Amino acid sequence: MLEPGEVQFATGLIGTVTPGSFDRDIAAANNVAATNPAAALPFSGSGNGSATATVDPAYARGALIAAAASPGLAPFAGGRIGLGSRFEAGLAYTGRVARIDAQHMVARIPSPHGTLAFAVGLGASAALAGRNSETAVTGLSLASLRGIGADVPLLASWQSTDARASVWGGIRSGFDYAEASTLTSEPRPPMSDGLDTVSLHVTRVWSGPMLGASATLAKHVRIAVEVGASYQALRGRFQGSAVSIDGLSITPATSLWWAL
Repeated sequence: MLEPGEVQFATGLIGTVTPGSFDRDIAAANNVAATNPAAALPFSGSGNGSATATVDPAYARGALIAAAASPGLAPFAGGRIGLGSRFEAGLAYTGRVARIDAQHMVARIPSPHGTLAFAVGLGASAALAGRNSETAVTGLSLASLRGIGADVPLLASWQSTDARASVWGGIRSGFDYAEASTLTSEPRPPMSDGLDTVSLHVTRVWSGPMLGASATLAKHVRIAVEVGASYQALRGRFQGSAVSIDGLSITPATSLWWAL
């Protein structure tokens, strides 16, 4: 836990891997896009920018995974500040979402070998329109995606007596909602005019463990690594097709932290 007024900044990378059923669903969506583009994101061809045919269910599942689980690699930037009374707050941006959070240390147990601490937190996040629209699903752009979410981390940490090394772990659970009223997909049947308009909305409930460690590299500079895993339940609709899927995601991350 940071001391009152202590400020730290970080930059790094965070990845999201979707093994198992999520990975298979994305592969199936890409296969549909490659072999039958009209079934991936069908249009009426009326020129009014609306889609009327039913999307392939395999492509719908992949689209929701791309929107909610966001598999891929993204930059990370953030900062934290100590607030006093065993509170600290943070702000982070991953290239996919912006997140603000606060943590409170509920117990602190010092020993000759280091300090054990327990904390609870609350975070709020927002997916921002205009972000990087690249997705793991061929031809699908999510540039207009917007969303909100919240999460609760329960953490335990240990810091060495000289503060040069630390380890933390715990469980983080949360939910979020995302929607988009206009997406684009390539390749697609030619339209005579207008913007190709489809709809997506998805609710995600997730929970899982996390484990991290950091070590001091130089004065005021440390390196941190963290990995988390979460079980996710996705419920929503893509282009009129109802989708209900569950799966696992793994999120490794690494960052450099500077203390002011």
